[in-house]
Parts: sequence; structure tokens; C-alpha cells
Amino acid sequence: MLYLISFSMSCTATQPGADSEVEITDPPTTELDFQVGSDVNWSNLALGDASSCGVRPNGRVECWGCNWDGEDTASWAVQDQCVPPAGVEFASLSAAVFPTCGLTSTKSAACFGDYSYVDTVPIEGPYDAVVAGPIFGCARSLGTNRIDCWELGYSAVDIGEVFGPGGLYFGVAGGCVLDEAGHITPFQPADAVPKYLDRYIPPNPDATFLDLSLGPYGACGRSRDDNTISCWTDSQTDKKHVDVGVHSPVLDYALNYWQGCAITDDKSLHCWGPFEADGTTTAMQTPPGDYDRVWVGTRHSCARRTDAAIVCWGDNQYGQATPK
Repeated sequence: MLYLISFSMSCTATQPGADSEVEITDPPTTELDFQVGSDVNWSNLALGDASSCGVRPNGRVECWGCNWDGEDTASWAVQDQCVPPAGVEFASLSAAVFPTCGLTSTKSAACFGDYSYVDTVPIEGPYDAVVAGPIFGCARSLGTNRIDCWELGYSAVDIGEVFGPGGLYFGVAGGCVLDEAGHITPFQPADAVPKYLDRYIPPNPDATFLDLSLGPYGACGRSRDDNTISCWTDSQTDKKHVDVGVHSPVLDYALNYWQGCAITDDKSLHCWGPFEADGTTTAMQTPPGDYDRVWVGTRHSCARRTDAAIVCWGDNQYGQATPK
């Protein structure tokens, strides 16, 4: 089943990293296909650039997308994004532009899909959370809450003494942890240049959150007081609150390069476009239905309806918005 809805929107984001940049091209500006999958047997999803991967209840990972036609020379590694390591069972997944990392059933970390960086993780657990970033991945040690990070495909990286008892999150500019009270502390590898972590600090630095979602130029957090979300952006000169039009308590939310989405407590889905420097954004169309989960990738999004069907929309160049 599909729905055709037209709107126009464009956005370009650049990944600041330790040694390299990843440029994300504009999302499509024509009709989008809202497609509904027939498979309802997923416990978790993670959306990258050309891929969507899901965890089955038995821990097996399956992906869709990555149907590279060989004509796009910038996407020579697309196919690798849909090839999880054989024989590994996952408890959860996290995706960035290219790599997908996850917590395995044995409390270790495993990654796949970023160029030649396959399932080698140079540090050992046990862990209770794993997140993927465009350049490196991080995991939270079980019991101690210490954060360990590694450059994808290479070796462990020094981030100093970072602990995240309240949560571990990753965005384009780096990572963030929450302490037990819900305060945000951002982090990057010690040798990362330039530093962009200030954009993840909210206008009120004393604000506390249940959880976070990090985008390229700002973030959203869910309040510990009433489950509503607040969002902000850093224009390089000052911080601004961004009103995304969602004022009710939320069940789930996600933020990425070209879109953010939230599901309110009445199970309705709301989405918005990129954060502008003046603190504004634009509401975006959403597929109809009642929902309880949402995931936002680089240029496509998926949500789970209350009947467990997966609905995806956005860029579908590689089949990443055509769920199973």
C-alpha cells in the first residue's frame, strides 16, 4: 500500500569530524511514496543513508534498501550497509550515515556497513548500550556506565573519563551522555578538530531530560517533568529554542539530517524539517494512522503503526523506504 503526497523541501548538512567530512545531499523535492510493509515481526529498527535494518525477536538482523544500480559512483559502498555479520544476534541497533552498530545478545558491540569497516570492534564489553556515529562508535560499560569509543575499522579512541548512567546518544557533531539527574554532557575524541559540541547544550544548561535525539545543528530532549519535548539549534552566534509544533507528551521521537518526528500520547505522528539559523522550522506531511514508534534516517523515515505494520517515506533511491 502506498500514499502519494507532494511537498518541496531541501537541506544540505555537513559532518564535522576528526579528519573528514561527510556531505549529505538534498533530499527529494517531488512526490514521496508512503509505503506500508507486510511484515510486522520487528522489535527495533535503525535507519542509515541507503539502508533500513531491523531486529527480529530472535535477534536476527535483516535489512532492506542498498539496491545499488552501479551508476552512482558516490555510493560504491551502498551494498555493504545491508550485510550484517553472519551468526550474530542483536538486542538493539543504532545507525549513522553509513555504519550500523548494535548491542549483541552476548553484551558485546558489533558494527557493519561503513566502507571496509565491517564487524571488527577493537574493544570488549560487557556493554548495555551501543550507538553508531558517522566516524566512530561508542558503548556504555555494563555496571560502571563508562563510555568506550572506537574509530570504525581501526582502534579505540581517547574521549577521557566519560560516564553516562542516564543514557548514551550520538549525533553528527559528537556524542552526549545524561547523568542520573538528566543533565547533558557532550563528548568527542580528544584530538577531534574542530569542536562543535556546544550545539548540543540547551539554551538552559540546567535543563534535565529523560532522553535525547541529536541532529546536525541542534537537538531535542524529552522533559523529565511532563514527557514533552523541547528542541534547540546553535546558529554559531547564539542558541535558539525551536518550536516544532509538538506540545503534548510524546511516546517516541527522533531527529536526523533533514527531518525530525514525534508521536504524541494520542498516537498521532508529527514531523518537521531542518532547523533554520533563526530558530524556525517547517511542518511536514506525515502518513495517516496511529503510531507508537518512529525512526528517522539520513533522508528517509519509518514509523510503526499500532497494528505493528512499518510505514516508511522519503528518499527511496536504494529501496530503503520500501519496508518488508
